[in-house]
Amino acid sequence: MPYVFQGLKEFETGAVAADYRVSGMIASYWTNFARTGDPNGAGLPRWDAYRASDDNWLEIGENGIGMKSGIHAARLDWHIARFKRSAGLQ
Repeated sequence: MPYVFQGLKEFETGAVAADYRVSGMIASYWTNFARTGDPNGAGLPRWDAYRASDDNWLEIGENGIGMKSGIHAARLDWHIARFKRSAGLQ
């Protein structure tokens, strides 16, 4: 959460310039989404809507920010099914 709310200085030790850049981008995505329903904005890498056919997602990491595909759907499906069973939804 410190990245989302730009609280690295208050909550994280050892944050470097790259951490602050990522925090700024994440905060911009969240703000844009809250304001318009679309996380994208000027100066931000494009964040496409999820498409099951591509199993796409936005990777935020040390090597940059960008769209990827194949987010281990089988593993996520297993967790979703497990949650539904434990919640009595199946």
